Amino acid sequence: MMKRERHDRQRTLRVVVSARERAQIEERAMIAGLSVSAYLRAAELHQPIRSVLDHQAICDLAKVNGDQGQLREAVPPTMLLVYPKAEPLPSGA
Repeated sequence: MMKRERHDRQRTLRVVVSARERAQIEERAMIAGLSVSAYLRAAELHQPIRSVLDHQAICDLAKVNGDQGQLREAVPPTMLLVYPKAEPLPSGA
């Protein structure tokens, strides 16, 4: 795993925006789960801005995948249900 490099973030950058733009930036940063600084830095440096919800969904899917693997190992193949192949619909339906 790569180590995160340390950043010397001591300098400020002043950006002039309207009240409406500021509200939009703050809202988008909040939705993404980032500070305004982190949001603007990622946007300006063309880095992907992922929502906290996206990250949570990925974690949830990974957990479900792991649970399925455990079930597959725990359930003997003879106990698995086998469904018959679906019949094709009659033409014109």
